[in-house]
Amino acid sequence: MQKEAWTYSMAGTVLGAFGLLLRWLQWEIIYDEVSALPTANRPISSIVVLYLGAMTLGLWWLSGKMSVDMASDDPDKAMAVTGRLVTVLLIIAALAAGAGSALLFLQEEGLMLRIAALLGILSAFVLANYPSLSRWG
Repeated sequence: MQKEAWTYSMAGTVLGAFGLLLRWLQWEIIYDEVSALPTANRPISSIVVLYLGAMTLGLWWLSGKMSVDMASDDPDKAMAVTGRLVTVLLIIAALAAGAGSALLFLQEEGLMLRIAALLGILSAFVLANYPSLSRWG
């Protein structure tokens, strides 16, 4: 069960990373160097759309292979590792958001941008504490 769950998770991650690479390549190719405007009907745009469609169908097919019969006997134990990983990722994201907001607060002169930066710093604390917040109900 765990091997298949990692296979499905990693398949989504790798497919998403390759999609991101294709999208970046599209942004690099599609713009005209002289006018800085996107040019129409470039083949890379069709490739990105076809890839996203194929990825969607592939992930839909993989999700259909996961059935209720493959569920763990102890869901809390099965989710413990995932919960710790999500907590670490949220803390890293909160540190990045807080650092970016603090840098914006220190560099900007305008009042509205400073207020937005302070809200970003506050939201970083909420993001870091999100796994420990009480759930609905």
